Formats: sequence, structure tokens, C-alpha cells
Amino acid sequence: MNQMTLQIVEWGLLIVVGIYILQALLLLWGTFQHQKSKHQQNAPPVSIIVAARNEQQTLQRTIESLLQLDYPQDKLEILLVDDRSEDSTREIIQRFAQKYSFIKLISIRAMIPGLSGKQTAIHTAVQNARGEYILLTDADCQVPFSWVKEIIAYYDERTGMVCGQTELISQAQKLSLWEGIQAIDWFYLLTAASGACGIGKPTSCIGNNLSFRKSVYQQIGGFPKIGFSVTEDFALLDAVVRQTTWQVRFPISSKMTVQSHPVPTVKNLIAQRKRWLIGGKKVRPYGKLLMSTSFFTHLLIPLTLILTNKLLLVTISFGTVVMADLMLILRSIIPLHRSSLLRFFPLFEIAYFLYTTFLAGFIFSKRIHWKGIVYEHK
Repeated sequence: MNQMTLQIVEWGLLIVVGIYILQALLLLWGTFQHQKSKHQQNAPPVSIIVAARNEQQTLQRTIESLLQLDYPQDKLEILLVDDRSEDSTREIIQRFAQKYSFIKLISIRAMIPGLSGKQTAIHTAVQNARGEYILLTDADCQVPFSWVKEIIAYYDERTGMVCGQTELISQAQKLSLWEGIQAIDWFYLLTAASGACGIGKPTSCIGNNLSFRKSVYQQIGGFPKIGFSVTEDFALLDAVVRQTTWQVRFPISSKMTVQSHPVPTVKNLIAQRKRWLIGGKKVRPYGKLLMSTSFFTHLLIPLTLILTNKLLLVTISFGTVVMADLMLILRSIIPLHRSSLLRFFPLFEIAYFLYTTFLAGFIFSKRIHWKGIVYEHK
């Protein structure tokens, strides 16, 4: 390889690492820009939607956490959607619906043409919801008792959507190494998403902790107008950003952080990230810049070491990237009291280098497997 090519590689590394650290600083600043409304609403009507397909193992714990919410029951409705389950999910919902008047069962018999099962379930529930504020979580999550109040506190007259953090906890007493790496990864990704919203460039959210105004959903035509997506949360966020002037908030607050669980195997993780990557193909330009910078940074560091043997350059570049990642991770784990996760950080960095470059190949894939259903994403 000639000298000019090697210099291009070296300068390319310096440029992308420089952009990487600047992006991290900008995103970090953005996370501090989400402020609560100065005019607090007095418990407006709220509808919580949980779409469940074959969730008999976890659904009861989810419902029990919703029953602990610190919110007036006369202003609250919980819509539990049975999405063609083949286990006892429907019976679990019926049992709670018979006991609590504010819990309602919605049954999905067939998908709306052109939509996924999850989109069909959410759209049907939104159409039946009484509240102006719609809150979504998943059937394998637990919410804090302050969840609804804290989310509503961020809605002002300009805000149409409020996103929230999700932390991963183990079903055992403590996180395994595999689970800890995933927990760190989620904090990293969601902190970056919070920062992007804070600078006015919303790029992503997580569907198990998402809220929006019903009127905003109707304004954009809902999922039937949005069309098919295997990442319905991103599709909804993208439609709100593209089609309206409503603002999106993504605060980092322990009072509204939902708990979920890591996936058990590498195969499950690859399938999850493949779905996220394919579903997010339509991300806006700033999101593409973030993804591209991350990909080329993590590709060029080992490539530069192999091609040029410039150990000092690679060490400084690697250290800069590690510090940038650590800044964003600390922004979440400190206020959420998860500092113990730092013991997983070194292995997270190694894993991140591997899967950032590896998963890029899935962007050309179209077939998605989810909940026993195969989808072809256009």
C-alpha cells in the first residue's frame, strides 16, 4: 500500500474521531435541555396501552406495576390488547379487567392490512382511548409509581411527544456479564437519543416508554397513514417530526424510567438489533450522520493499527472514543443510580467495536422474525 493511501487512512481517522467527540459533547449538552412545563396540568385524562402477544410469563407483573401508579384512577384507563395470543394472555387480562373498572381488554382478531401486528394493536387501542395523553409500555416491563405524573409534567403547549429511558434489570438477583453489557449499551443509545431530542434533532426512542397526544396521532393519520414498519416507535416519532411542528422531549429521570430485561442469547440480540437497524433506515440526516460517524470510527481505529502500525495515533483515538462513550453513559447511570454497571464498561467497549461494524451488513436485509411472525420490510 502506497504512502498516500496510508496518509488518507490516518487523516480519515483523525477527522472521524474529531467529529465523534464533538457529537458526544453536543449530545451531552442536549440531554440537559429537557425542562418540565412551567404550567403543570392537574391530572389530565390518560390512557395507558399495553400490547401483548403470548406474554403469559410477564404480563401479570406488568399489570401489577401499573396498579401501583400514583395517579387518580378516575383519570386513568389501562387498555390491555390481546394480539392474537396462543397462550393464557387473554385470560390474565380478563381476570384483571373483571376486578378493576379502569382496565379494559381489547382483542385483535386480524391485522389491519399493510400494518404489523404491533401497529394494529396500538392503533386499535388509540382509537378506543378516552384520554388525550397516550402512554405506551410493553408486556414485559415494570413502571415506577411516579411514571404517569412525571411524564405529564413535561407536556407544555408545544410538546406533542415525551419519550423515556428504559433500564435493563436481571430476572436473577444480579446482572450477568452478558446482561450487564446490554444494560450499558441501552443507556448509551438512549442517552444519545435524549441528547438528539434536546438539540432539536429527534432520531430515535424506545417503544416501551413512549407517550404522545392522541390529537397528534390523529393529525398524522396514525399507523394506517404511516404504513408498515417493524419499528413502530421510530416510525411514529419520525412521522411527528416530519409532518408537524410539535416538539419532542426525552428527559432522563429516575421517576419515569421503565424496567425491562436483557435478551438471553447472542442470536436474540442480533435479531433485535437487526430489527432496529432495518426499521430505522428512514432516519433523518442527523441520525445518518451519527450512525455513519460511529461506523467509520470503529472501523478505522483497528484498520489504522493494521495498516500503519501507528500505535500512538491509534491509542489516542481509542482513548478519545472511550471517553466520549463514557461521558454519555455516566449521564444516565449516575442520576438513575446504576453506577455499579461501570464494571461492565471495558467489555462493553470491546463488544461495541465488534457489533458496530458487524451489524452494518444487516442494513441490506429485509426479512424480520418477531413474535413467531415473519415480516418482509420494504
